[in-house]
Amino acid sequence: MNRKLTICICYLIAGLVLGRDALNAQSTTPIVVFGPKTYTRSSGKPSPQTSAFTVPSSVSGPFTLTVVNGNGSGGDTVASGRISINGIQILGPSDFNQSSRERDDRRDDDRDDRRDDRGSDSNHSSVIKRTVTLKQNNSLSVELMGEPGGSITLSITGFANGPAGTTVPTLVQAVNTSSTAGNVENTYTVRLPNATLSGNSVVLAVQQKSGTGALSVSDDKGNTYNLGKTNDDGVQTVSVFYALNVAAGAQKITLSFAGGANWVAAVAAEFYNVALSSAFDGASATGGVSTLVTAGNLTTTADHDLIFQ
Repeated sequence: MNRKLTICICYLIAGLVLGRDALNAQSTTPIVVFGPKTYTRSSGKPSPQTSAFTVPSSVSGPFTLTVVNGNGSGGDTVASGRISINGIQILGPSDFNQSSRERDDRRDDDRDDRRDDRGSDSNHSSVIKRTVTLKQNNSLSVELMGEPGGSITLSITGFANGPAGTTVPTLVQAVNTSSTAGNVENTYTVRLPNATLSGNSVVLAVQQKSGTGALSVSDDKGNTYNLGKTNDDGVQTVSVFYALNVAAGAQKITLSFAGGANWVAAVAAEFYNVALSSAFDGASATGGVSTLVTAGNLTTTADHDLIFQ
């Protein structure tokens, strides 16, 4: 069961907290749900290889796709390819090209570092990892391109559920932006490190100078951002928005200020295992400038909430 969201605001954005029970409810040992399976580029026109797999009810996310490019000693690598899960592309040609460039850079570093043994060359296989969203029943498609003979080894892992199938709200990625200081901005862009995964949630906290333009939030995939809580102490305003069950591929979040705003800064975070709808479970806010600031009292209605503070 996906968990609910609780929002707390102090004078400064302090980060996020997961409840102790939630942290203890899931094993930290990865469980393999697919693979490891080796795919080899054959001769002829590239064609996708498809596989179906099922995620046991005893396993939940976050799920990680791991691709080892090559034979383990740096040879037989794949220069290009596509990997999709349930019709959503996870890796494309540019990902394999990037791994090849990184491997070449490491080889150059090895050559620079060697002082005594110049008769051999150290090779490395590249490893690509992505957090992925899975269903109970899944379809995997792998298409390898480039010279015949290249291979990859692919596996997907998750984590064992805790008691009674408890699921854990889990951080996928986060970004903290710099302040605009006194510069007035009508729009401000927050760019996530990676594109969002389907069905996850995004929490966004925005700071701006009190009395400046009204704020609205959108992203490049049309997800809806709901205002969870605003706190204005007369110096600055801190607002926390959340988007549930987001579309895959969102990465650019746009803040729009009617009439402009300054002293703008933001924190954005993507989470896995938050309820797809009706997830909001309360909010609290206060202000202060001491070394110890609380967000006020708050009573939640569900166990294992995600608390964002």
